[in-house]
Amino acid sequence: VRALYVQSDPLFVDNRVLLMSAALRYKLPTIADDTAMADAGALIVFTNSDAEVNQRWAAFVDRILRGKARRSADRAANQI
Repeated sequence: VRALYVQSDPLFVDNRVLLMSAALRYKLPTIADDTAMADAGALIVFTNSDAEVNQRWAAFVDRILRGKARRSADRAANQI
């Protein structure tokens, strides 16, 4: 194993200090998708903005309700 990816799962988040301590001990660069992992020592954390996701969902629903997103290709281009 050369690196570690940690998902935002309650099991991992609840044990983040133990998990990140082990990763640091074995010199494993760690990437996570929960900001709590950064505080525990992850090298890189990526996350999305809830406000941005909600805005994109609202815009997409608006397009559907206005009849502007009829084709499946339109929906696929706006996956969140």
